[in-house]
Amino acid sequence: MSVDKAVQTLAGLDRKGRQVFDTPTLERVIPGRVGDALTAKLMARGFLSEVDEGLWIYLPSRCEGRLERLALALRAGDDCYVSLHSALSEYSIIPQMAIGCLTVMTTGDGGDMSTDWGTISFTHTDRTPTEIHAGTVHWGPPLRRATPRLALEDFRYSCTDHAAVQLDYGELLEIEHEMHLPPPTEEEERQLDYWLTLGRQLASPWRSDCDEGRIAR
Repeated sequence: MSVDKAVQTLAGLDRKGRQVFDTPTLERVIPGRVGDALTAKLMARGFLSEVDEGLWIYLPSRCEGRLERLALALRAGDDCYVSLHSALSEYSIIPQMAIGCLTVMTTGDGGDMSTDWGTISFTHTDRTPTEIHAGTVHWGPPLRRATPRLALEDFRYSCTDHAAVQLDYGELLEIEHEMHLPPPTEEEERQLDYWLTLGRQLASPWRSDCDEGRIAR
């Protein structure tokens, strides 16, 4: 297969939402063994990159959700969902995250991964699959999103700058009401109201200071 034909094949898969490949899949997509002259040329020309051992990405991809698909591939077999800074900024609860940054809770290992597409920050959680499903929403593939309530709880346990959240309990309820989410229990209401009140009392500038790899629960 020529380089041009390989690029056409990869571009066609990208349009279908496939930009991340393990080695066996890549060898089926582009006939030949990884590491041969063809893949070497694709890497040299900026079409392919090995982001982790045996995990490849199609670099020119501009498909929405590519960083989330990479996160899933990096933690294959583990439960993952968008939370912390990424989710809270989507809900306008904290200032907007920088483009190319993604914060993900995972039942796998915590840690940061820098890629050509951006940075993925993984934080470990001990939540069960049932708890994760109940506390997340699915807006479309690939990753589920923490509800505002769960994102705040993750933030409370995983990050130290609680003053970043300038929100009162009524505003949180309004956000969740617009999302048609069920109301919190009395215990959840008491804990969230206390923590949000505490956060507003702390006067400190916004900074991103999640503790790397810290266990959230």
